[in-house]
Amino acid sequence: MIVTAPDDELGGDEVAAIEDFRDDGGAVILASAGAGTDDAADARDNLDALAADLGSDLRTGDAVTDEENNLGGPENPTTTNFDTDFDLFGAYGDGDDGGDGGSSVDLAVDELVADPEGDQTEDEYVSFVNQGDETVDLDGYVVDDEVDNSYTFSGISVDPGATITLYTGTGDDTEDTVYWGRGSPVWNNGGDTVFVTGPDGNTVVEYGY
Repeated sequence: MIVTAPDDELGGDEVAAIEDFRDDGGAVILASAGAGTDDAADARDNLDALAADLGSDLRTGDAVTDEENNLGGPENPTTTNFDTDFDLFGAYGDGDDGGDGGSSVDLAVDELVADPEGDQTEDEYVSFVNQGDETVDLDGYVVDDEVDNSYTFSGISVDPGATITLYTGTGDDTEDTVYWGRGSPVWNNGGDTVFVTGPDGNTVVEYGY
């Protein structure tokens, strides 16, 4: 729930409804009004009152204008002076690349045969295509279904535009074909989901049928 700075102070029933939403596990985001007008200041005061009712110590306060913390102007505060020890910033890395270095693999399901005409295990397969512009090293990537049957790629790379096919049964691995080595089918004929997860734990493919 997003609550913008209200023109009028919220009534008891409105506050109670927001409290109930929060207590049921909902997230409440308080969005402040811009600086510079009396109406905006009044709206911020109303938002501060709501924050107090919700038991939060956070307040909108006055615009940050000191040169150390505000690199913009009073109307558009800008800062890079963050406390990087604060847990919130842990997910964003050290700022060198703007991210956490997670999976950027552009992999997709190219073809899935869950109900082959021949042997239900040996002829069952799923193929993945590298849709990106760089070679993908799949070493350590895991393929799963909805009930956690899993296969881990080892020593396999896929060039841009190329495919890698994973057969459920047994056989000898090649550069573009690998074998799960199972004695029974994996992919349900009536529907299932193909997951591919990188070594970093990020899901790079989620394909339902």
